[in-house]
Amino acid sequence: MIISLYLNLFLCVLDDSDKVQVYLQSPFGSQVWRLVDSLDEKLPTSVLGEIVPSYCQNEDEAEEAVKYLLLADRPQTAFLYIDLILKKISPK
Repeated sequence: MIISLYLNLFLCVLDDSDKVQVYLQSPFGSQVWRLVDSLDEKLPTSVLGEIVPSYCQNEDEAEEAVKYLLLADRPQTAFLYIDLILKKISPK
């Protein structure tokens, strides 16, 4: 929680293009997606188009990851991601 506070303070002094670089180096997860959603309207697609997905153990987060990958026009990456966690994701 303290790390999150420091990260938020750090991000306050950066402009959106610098934040993109921080997010691209961050773990692939819902906390980062929320921060990406707060960027200028064209930047979230840019970040999600470049970010490298990693394995999610949380089923809800995995489903959300697939949605974000599809929104970023990365269907092949979303498919490969589903393949990694096929037993954990529901066919919604």
